[in-house]
Amino acid sequence: MFGVLVVRDQSDRLGYLAAYSGMLADKWCHNSFVPPVFNPDARNDILIPGERELQRLSDRITAIATSREIKLRQRWLRRAESQTQRQLAAMRQRNHDRKRERDRLRLIADVRHNELALAAQSREDRREWRALKTASESRLAAARRDCDSMYLELDQLRDQRRVLSRQLQTRLFDDYHLCASNGERRPIRQLFGDALPPGGAGDCAAPKLLQYANLEGLQPVCLAEFWWEPGDGQRGLRRHRSFYPACRSKCGPILPFLLTGVNVDTAAHLSLPVFSTNEPRLIYEDQDIIVVSKPAGMLSVPGITHDDSAESRLQARYGGDSLQRLLVHRLDQATSGLLLAARHRRAHKALQQQFERRLVHKRYVALLETTVHSDAGQIDLPVRVDLEDRPRQMVCYQHGKPAVTRYEVIESIDAGTRVHFYPCSGRTHQLRVHAAHPDGLNAPIIGDELYGKAGARLLLHADYLRFLHPSGHIIEFEDPAPF
Repeated sequence: MFGVLVVRDQSDRLGYLAAYSGMLADKWCHNSFVPPVFNPDARNDILIPGERELQRLSDRITAIATSREIKLRQRWLRRAESQTQRQLAAMRQRNHDRKRERDRLRLIADVRHNELALAAQSREDRREWRALKTASESRLAAARRDCDSMYLELDQLRDQRRVLSRQLQTRLFDDYHLCASNGERRPIRQLFGDALPPGGAGDCAAPKLLQYANLEGLQPVCLAEFWWEPGDGQRGLRRHRSFYPACRSKCGPILPFLLTGVNVDTAAHLSLPVFSTNEPRLIYEDQDIIVVSKPAGMLSVPGITHDDSAESRLQARYGGDSLQRLLVHRLDQATSGLLLAARHRRAHKALQQQFERRLVHKRYVALLETTVHSDAGQIDLPVRVDLEDRPRQMVCYQHGKPAVTRYEVIESIDAGTRVHFYPCSGRTHQLRVHAAHPDGLNAPIIGDELYGKAGARLLLHADYLRFLHPSGHIIEFEDPAPF
């Protein structure tokens, strides 16, 4: 990520500063770019020996985890477990068969068997079972001890590496001292409360630019960050030459301090538009359900900093219901369209089960930035939250949750492509990610500030719902897109 900060000096002359996030060509410092927040020489004095020790621990962990000795012990343990299972199963079956035979003999009226002999055989079977079980458990315990001793050493080494890594991070962040526009200085760790700052905090373009401007007595005027990755390579959902806001996890706690005393526009996610009292617009209601059309920009349910939402408005509008959650499903704040609510608990449970079992037929209409060359298809890309930049989502084949979307192209227009989306799962930002990702449609939805280019609004609208009404009949609704 690269950034440009327009600044004004004390003579009221305009100029600009440039920076990049992290390192460029494996270097922290380059001509024409502002320096990092920390002292690179002091960092190397800490980092180089620390990384050497971390590498030593990692090499030791790898050596033990892949050693011939631990593999032999694991093989012996698996063999002992398998042998024990076979022996116990065989004796269990033998004893079962012998008991059935004793029971059969006791039922033969014309043959008198010695009950004492049968009882003695039963006791002998139980004795042999206990002996075999004791011997097996002893053999397994010995095999497990052999493995556990090496597992314990691995755990201890991993704990040492974890503690050393945290100590190293702490020492590195001790060199990050930030300067606000008003001259106030604070260590970066203070801005993250009790938590250790995430790796790379303070190394993004925006903190570098503002720190340098504040130290040099320059007044920030405007700031922009953009992704630069020419060619066909696109990592995740970042697109070449596209502008993106600062990340929230790393830069979120830092930028407010660096901008202390600067007149800054309120972030879009912190200020909600004002909606008329008749929003969300009523589509249908009866004694069981309510269907409304939510405008773009309105929250579905109350958020952390904003209480105004479609659900709170419905509660105020209908009132008198002890049900805390009226809505059966949600739409992203930026998405408009049909929302379904229940008027009592029985209806809420019945409708929610349909959503959980994916029995509700949902359709969205969207306008995409570019042309989609296939008429229809299916996108199957697992999605999870980007832990370093919430609420952004990312495609992750290792930890992502399954997400499937069917699509149909409606028409190609000058501005791009109009499509219908049919989500087969309900992951956060699923349609937006599947539209924008290179392995999806590679065509972001128009107005998508997270995965494409910001606009007046996100051109995504939930226009169709079909489900089983609590009374038992199929019901459907359509709400044409306003774009």
